[in-house]
Amino acid sequence: MRNVFIAFALLATPACGKKDPSPAVDATVVAEKPGMACEGMGCDKMMGGDHKMGDHKMGDHAAGEHDHAAGEHDHAAGKHVHTAPHGGEVQTIGAYHIEAVPTKAGLLFFPLDGDEKELPLEGVTGKLTFVSQGKEPAEVALEPMGNHLHGMVVLDGPWKAVVNVTIKGEAFSARFEGSGIRTNGMGAAGDDHDHDHGAMAMPGMKLSETVEGKVSSEPIVAGAATALKIQFERKDSHAAITDFEVTHEQKLHVFVVSEDMSFFAHVHPDLTDATTGAWTLPFTFPQAGKYRLYADFKSTAQGPTVTSSTIEVPGTAPAPQPLVADTAMTKTFEGLKVTIATMPTTLGVGDAIITYTIADAATGAPVTDLQPYLGAMAHLFILNQDLTSMAHAHPRGPEVGADSRGGPTVELHANLPKTGLYKLWAQFQRGGKIITTDWVLEAK
Repeated sequence: MRNVFIAFALLATPACGKKDPSPAVDATVVAEKPGMACEGMGCDKMMGGDHKMGDHKMGDHAAGEHDHAAGEHDHAAGKHVHTAPHGGEVQTIGAYHIEAVPTKAGLLFFPLDGDEKELPLEGVTGKLTFVSQGKEPAEVALEPMGNHLHGMVVLDGPWKAVVNVTIKGEAFSARFEGSGIRTNGMGAAGDDHDHDHGAMAMPGMKLSETVEGKVSSEPIVAGAATALKIQFERKDSHAAITDFEVTHEQKLHVFVVSEDMSFFAHVHPDLTDATTGAWTLPFTFPQAGKYRLYADFKSTAQGPTVTSSTIEVPGTAPAPQPLVADTAMTKTFEGLKVTIATMPTTLGVGDAIITYTIADAATGAPVTDLQPYLGAMAHLFILNQDLTSMAHAHPRGPEVGADSRGGPTVELHANLPKTGLYKLWAQFQRGGKIITTDWVLEAK
């Protein structure tokens, strides 16, 4: 996926390491770019203070300049470069930091400590004053979700934002601006799905128009092991695909789903002939009926690629299980009590943030010992009821190592391309065991 970056300039930011002298927000956050609404909004002032648009008064900065152009702060003691753990833009607020991440689902704000590590959200509250091109300022409550505060705003053009947060009883504010969701240092959305940990948007996976997956086997018997042989070739030239790249520790991810979506498996075939790109997948189909095989891989020449193949297992198939939206948002799976939440709460077409909160089913204690599975704290496969629209998502954030541990919340970001029912299979690893959860949700 190609990332496209547009500069993310910060508005007249308060003194580095100091609380903003005017934490209360008024409706004077305005645009300085041509074409943005300004009438009656106090265009020459910011937040009732003496910060004028385009003119940052230094106040007590005699010890050194405060430079935001490169996302750095010049302190008298030396230069402090923000690490932006979630790929966003970081500002200092007193003894803390706050990171803003613009996504298609809105603005996300991550409260960070002095070392730019995530702060627990207990006791953290906030609100947002937001201005976008041609619109009046709006005050938006920031909703706590997982490890961040979420502001439901539409980032469809130039915008400015003032975030007010209260941390441990102290009020702070910071100012940000950008254009759409493509901003400097932030994982920009692209046209193809992306497996990078830092990607902030997860577009839906699209079936390839140029690559075809071919699956063959000996006669298949339900309940008995069989060896599926898989190859991929270009549709135009029939040339074999051989240039597979590793994504999440594997060169090929295959999702096997029964036609009624009652059965799911996430498996990884063996590359048996690198010169011809031939794969072998030992697999046991549990019962007769039709199954879809979704192959997800990255080719050096083709980029991210998804193909779909249909396998029919002979015999009398059981009656299909109806697909019905779940009403219970908490379920138990193999010793884990898992609660799912979405932002927005009522799903629609477009981006959604999906958060899993995990506790030990026996004790109720929050689970904090999730282990990486294939290089991520979770894998999420989402499939529409029409079996053609899907997404393969991973948690956002920095790379995880073999010794990393996660929980009790895991947050993922996916795109829902159409209305209808979706089934979501999320997989976690704990104690060396892979645990698969499933929900049916509706996008309206």
